[in-house]
Amino acid sequence: MLPPHKTTYNITAGAKPLPYDLRIDFYMGMAKLVKALLLERDMTMTGLAGILGKTVQNMSAKLRRDNLSEKELQDIAKACDAKFSGSFILNDTGKEIK
Repeated sequence: MLPPHKTTYNITAGAKPLPYDLRIDFYMGMAKLVKALLLERDMTMTGLAGILGKTVQNMSAKLRRDNLSEKELQDIAKACDAKFSGSFILNDTGKEIK
């Protein structure tokens, strides 16, 4: 299960924090995973939004903010004939996208 809020963790070098662009955002990957899944399934954002009953604008905003709930990720996986477990596993080939 995903943490309830987005948290940015900073890796420090000694006592000095690294610049912002070197910080690790542990949620950064979910939107990228969804986009990789769409590429793998040759599916557009419009097609996914239609299957999920959402607008393209809503889906784009959720991916842009990387603001997807675990339920939404499970729904996306089902729409793409995959399983979600922190990564996507394609049902027909067994390929894992992470």
